[in-house]
Amino acid sequence: MSIPSRPTRSAFTLIELLVVIAIIAVLIGLLLPAVQKVREAAARTKCANNLKQIGLAVHNYHDANRFLPPTYVRQDWPTWAVFILPYIEQGSAYAGWNTQLRYYDQANKGVPGDPTTVVVPLYLCPARPRDVNLSVDNGGTDKDVPSAFTGQPHRPGGVGDYAACHGTDVATLDGNGALTIGVALAMVQPDGSAWTNLSGAFQSPLGTRITSWKSQTNLDSITDGTSNTIMIGEKYVRPGMRWGKNEDRSIYNGQFARVFRRAAGVPTKDTTLLPFPIAADLSEDFGAATGTSQPSFQKFGSWHSGVCLFVFGDGSVRSLSNTIDNITLGRLAERGDGMPTAGTY
Repeated sequence: MSIPSRPTRSAFTLIELLVVIAIIAVLIGLLLPAVQKVREAAARTKCANNLKQIGLAVHNYHDANRFLPPTYVRQDWPTWAVFILPYIEQGSAYAGWNTQLRYYDQANKGVPGDPTTVVVPLYLCPARPRDVNLSVDNGGTDKDVPSAFTGQPHRPGGVGDYAACHGTDVATLDGNGALTIGVALAMVQPDGSAWTNLSGAFQSPLGTRITSWKSQTNLDSITDGTSNTIMIGEKYVRPGMRWGKNEDRSIYNGQFARVFRRAAGVPTKDTTLLPFPIAADLSEDFGAATGTSQPSFQKFGSWHSGVCLFVFGDGSVRSLSNTIDNITLGRLAERGDGMPTAGTY
């Protein structure tokens, strides 16, 4: 009796297999850039939404208080990133803060309910890679400690990727941007006596409270028009200070202005001064002025390709080219220079 033969089984030859692998490799090579572009576009959209919500929060703060939040009350005290917390659905986080006290003097240090360790996703750009979300002790005074009491242990705090626009000059505390430092009106030491050196608030004993202060700006003070004035944008951080060090420490702490504010362009009254261009090179790492530019840690800058995102005084979010000229950038940074900007960027 004959046994039926089994049907022959087809198989790939080695050459066919290599061809298939090569085709797959080509397809992957074609798809990867597209996938990367989609991811970049998604990150840019999310970052723009972050800034939009921050801008709306600043406007809601203004509606409730009739003035704009200060960049910080005084050195060591809370920053704008604390004051707008109730307006970005972070009321419970804000409830843990006593804004009369220094950042360092806040309650619940190192235990549940510690307000400084709250990380707000809205303050983080998704395009920026991060190893840490809290500031770190980088040795010496590069840590979150009171300015006049640097021997204290580091108090970690939530970081952030955005900074208020101080204007075009950082030589003075009173900037010419939309947001600027607050003015302390009254202070009380822990023993109940008044601290009268209001401009030297950082020298007061730990536990001293700023019981009365005022903001220096409101929407009416932006005389160039809110649609022509930068309010908050993406901040540049030098490679050696990523992440959680120096200018990338806690966004809540008013100890060092380089953490929560930036300058842009050149002053309209003296365009011969060294400018604050947008940092276009992510490897830029100089900590002092060069012959052509101000220090890197004072600049805005972004991880988005070719542009930096800003929210303007009217709440609109716009991307500015990294190559925007410094005169135009300066006009956008100042709140009342009286110079035209429409159609120039």
